[in-house]
Amino acid sequence: MGKLESYRHSIRVKIVSAPKRVREAASQRPAGTAYLYVESLVAWIGTGLYLTGSIFFFTRFVGLSPEQVGAGLTAAGIAGLAVNALAGRVIDATDARSVAMIAGIARAGMAILLIYAGSFIAFILLVTLLSISNRVREIAIGKLVANLAVGQNRVGVSAFIHTFSNTGFLIGAVLCGVTLGFDSSIAYCLMMLAYAATAVISVLSISKVPKSERHSVTKYSPNERTQSAIRDLPYLTIAMLCGVLMISDTVLTAGLPLLISNNQSIPSSVAPSLVALNTVLVIAFQVRASRNVGGAQTSQRRIRQAGFTGAIACVLCGGAAMGTSVVAVAFLFAGVIVLTVGELLQTPTSWDLRYRLAPESKQGEYGGMFQLASGIPQAIAPGLLTLLITQTTFWAWVVLAGLHVVLIMLAGPCIAWVEATRSQIRHPQGAVTIHGLESRS
Repeated sequence: MGKLESYRHSIRVKIVSAPKRVREAASQRPAGTAYLYVESLVAWIGTGLYLTGSIFFFTRFVGLSPEQVGAGLTAAGIAGLAVNALAGRVIDATDARSVAMIAGIARAGMAILLIYAGSFIAFILLVTLLSISNRVREIAIGKLVANLAVGQNRVGVSAFIHTFSNTGFLIGAVLCGVTLGFDSSIAYCLMMLAYAATAVISVLSISKVPKSERHSVTKYSPNERTQSAIRDLPYLTIAMLCGVLMISDTVLTAGLPLLISNNQSIPSSVAPSLVALNTVLVIAFQVRASRNVGGAQTSQRRIRQAGFTGAIACVLCGGAAMGTSVVAVAFLFAGVIVLTVGELLQTPTSWDLRYRLAPESKQGEYGGMFQLASGIPQAIAPGLLTLLITQTTFWAWVVLAGLHVVLIMLAGPCIAWVEATRSQIRHPQGAVTIHGLESRS
């Protein structure tokens, strides 16, 4: 009985002290990050609506052909990438919060104007401006993360943002499914108005983020002061390496649907189920997978692990092209699970490299260039996957697996190269840590 009473007492102590522990944990959270989480959730609800239903909106409501929509969205994507470096410089020279708010207002305006796009030219102009606004918003959010936290904290905050973003996207995709069920002009208009409304709410959330940047003045050498991201070849190389490993999204949204369409024994409904599985796994495990990230050795190990799991995932997906219905579906689900493990390993490593290897005073510029360099492989990936998978089946996935093996071999030398070129940068005082790390004031 004595042990039982002692156990009951310990439980009561834990229950009574739980609110205090929660308050202490909240007090260690970098100020303003909660508003970024809300912004990401709401913004990606709108993005999920738009990305899932935009093709139907443009073809059935606006009246464009699929070829016109494809050409317009491709041009918009290229334009969005092109402004990354300039947007980063502007954000460094001004206020990231204000730029993010302006980008949000522009997103809302473009979404509403697209309802009235009556020609192909108007469509290209508006989707291009929308793409640019989205890119500017992403870079500004990255700069805000750099302002609010330091070191591994930035990876932790980015992990929470990524989790909320995936949750929002999933909600938006479900809402879009309801909209497509009505398949009417009113439903499509309401979809775009809802997208605009989420952009406005996002702006209101960003407005609550503290404007002051809690950074002490950092002294740099002349080389660091004049350093430009566009000329930083080691940094751009690492960004492109991360971009190649980030093609898991393209595999999910382009590669696997092509494989399923080429295999008549696999039901078409499997494709959205695979995307949903990946999204749920990322929501559940991204924050946990982002802990203990940082440093050259950890980055090399995680990049190799991500490449290894990516290679296995490609072989599993390729096996689906050779199996019967049940076997093929089993291979696909196994491949997506392994692919998601690689994504969980690689994504926080990219965040760590993106922030840690950039000069503190140029987080916006370097963040923009990181997105540009990592976005190039992702822009090429859909066309490459389409070419490979339509020409062959299993061996196309073997080629992709071989690409991951090459990345495993390049990861160590590339990361060692970029680490050797970095000057020691002193972190600012006054930042607050998360994930149980020590805090400074």
